[in-house]
Amino acid sequence: MLRDEDIYSLTLHARGRDIEERETACRFDKITCRWTLLGEAEAVHSSGERAAIIEVLRVAESGEMHILEIMAATGRRDRNALDQLLFKMHRDGELIRIKRGVYGLPPGKMGKKERNEEHVPER
Repeated sequence: MLRDEDIYSLTLHARGRDIEERETACRFDKITCRWTLLGEAEAVHSSGERAAIIEVLRVAESGEMHILEIMAATGRRDRNALDQLLFKMHRDGELIRIKRGVYGLPPGKMGKKERNEEHVPER
């Protein structure tokens, strides 16, 4: 069984005269004593943050949340960074903006089955 304390995540910053500057997300597995390169740091970390926001909105009773509620539910502290991330998610079609500071999931991503308006009679 793998526990959270058995895995360490970090960002490897590479900079040099003969190489292009880059940041790579890495993970160390304490059980196997191996490092794993996960990919570009921004993409790896961003996808986890986006997934957390989508999950919080999915379980919300009303299906929508204010940015302060999202901050509290996800444990984020920087409102400006969260606001920018929500803007990008809205631009990418992952969220809808209900009104200023209030976001929700698009109809197809609510996690509930969408029902067809037409009723097919049973035979």
